[in-house]
Amino acid sequence: MKTFFCLSFFLIIFGISFSQDVISPKYLPLQIGNVWVYDHYILPSFHERIKYKVIGDTVVLGHKFYKTSSPLPFMHILGYNLNHVWLRVDSVNGNILSFKPSSGCNYRPDEIVIDSLASKLNNTFYHCPFFMTRICSDTNMFTLFGQSFKRKLFRYETGYQTPAGYLYNIGLMGSASGSIGETGYNLFGCVINGVVYGDTSTVVGLRKTTSEVPVNFSLNQNYPNPFNPSTKIKFEIPSNVKREMSNVKIVIYDVIGKEITTLVNEQLSPGTYEVEWNASNNPSGVYFYKLHADGFTDTKRMVLVK
Repeated sequence: MKTFFCLSFFLIIFGISFSQDVISPKYLPLQIGNVWVYDHYILPSFHERIKYKVIGDTVVLGHKFYKTSSPLPFMHILGYNLNHVWLRVDSVNGNILSFKPSSGCNYRPDEIVIDSLASKLNNTFYHCPFFMTRICSDTNMFTLFGQSFKRKLFRYETGYQTPAGYLYNIGLMGSASGSIGETGYNLFGCVINGVVYGDTSTVVGLRKTTSEVPVNFSLNQNYPNPFNPSTKIKFEIPSNVKREMSNVKIVIYDVIGKEITTLVNEQLSPGTYEVEWNASNNPSGVYFYKLHADGFTDTKRMVLVK
C-alpha cells in the first residue's frame, strides 16, 4: 500500500511538472505562413508599414523554433541588436524564447526570455539576460479588427516601461519605446492559420473599399484620367477556391514598356480595392498599368498631364 501511494504521488508530481501549456502559445501563434503587418511610427509624423512572416522551422536543443523573415518588433529588446528571428513559446512555462547562442543567462545560456505569456495580472518575471523585471500590467479584453480578444500587456516594472501587448489567437499587437511611446509598432493586419484580419497590405495608398465578394477579377479605368499628379485605380479580387488569399500585383509602365514602379505586390483577400499612384516625380505622358492576379492579367492606359 505504501509503495502504491508513493508511486501515485510521484506520478501526480511528474504530471504537474511536465503539464503542457496549450493556452500561452496562442498569444503568439507561430506557424509557417502566418503574417503580421505593422504600422511603424516615429512621432510626430513618420509612418511605414512592415511585414513579418513565419518562413520556416527547425529543431534546436530538443525544441522546435520558428524562423521569421525579420526580427519581430519587440521594442524592449530591439536595441540590443540580437537578430531574434528564431522563436518559440515554451510549452511548460509560456515564455517567449529567442535562440541566441551564448547570449542568455547562466541557467539558459542559449535562449533569451522576451516575455512570459503564462503570466497573470501583476505577475512579474526576470527578463533574462537584461537584469530587469517585467510585469503583466493588464489582462482586459481588447477590440481590434471589429472583434474582441483576450489581451496581455507587459512592461518593465519600474522606469523605462517599453510596453508590449499580445492578443489571443493573433500575436504581438504592438510595442513602443520612449517616455511617451515616441516610436513603436501597431498591428495593422495579419494572416493567422489562413484567416485574414485587418489590412495586410504594406502599400500605404491601398485600401479595401468593400468586403463584398466579387464574381470575377476586374481592373477599372483609373480616375481621374487624365490626371495631375495623383490618380486612383480600382480593382476586384474574387473568392479563390484553392485558398483564402490571391497573389496580386499591379505594375506601372511607361509608353515604351519600361517598368516605372510596382504599386501592389501582396496577398489579398476577396474584395474591391483602390490604390493611389502619385506621379509627382514622373514626366507628362502616356502610362500603362497592369494587374496580375492568380493567372488573370489586364492592362489599361492612362495619361499624366502636368
